[in-house]
Amino acid sequence: MNCLNYIGIVKKDKKLIQDRLKIKENKSCPYKVYLTKYHVKECNNPIVKSTGSDFDGYVRIEVKKGFNCYYKIQSDYKDDMDAAFERVLKKMQVEFSS
Repeated sequence: MNCLNYIGIVKKDKKLIQDRLKIKENKSCPYKVYLTKYHVKECNNPIVKSTGSDFDGYVRIEVKKGFNCYYKIQSDYKDDMDAAFERVLKKMQVEFSS
């Protein structure tokens, strides 16, 4: 992949991803990057709340072309979403530079 289109990602996070992958944004690129930062505490599902959880949420990055997912990485976290984001970025950096 020599181009990426970062979809709905805030500037700060987009810059971190771009700096790690060394792939600048190209709005016409068919490969779209999605970032999800999910907080379990914000979930209102009664089943999830009743079973509890040993983590607070997760950070996920996906690269898709159309409906096909070409790459997905996720890291769960407990109390430190920034550390989970950093783990995801480090792993992506290694895998995209190979």
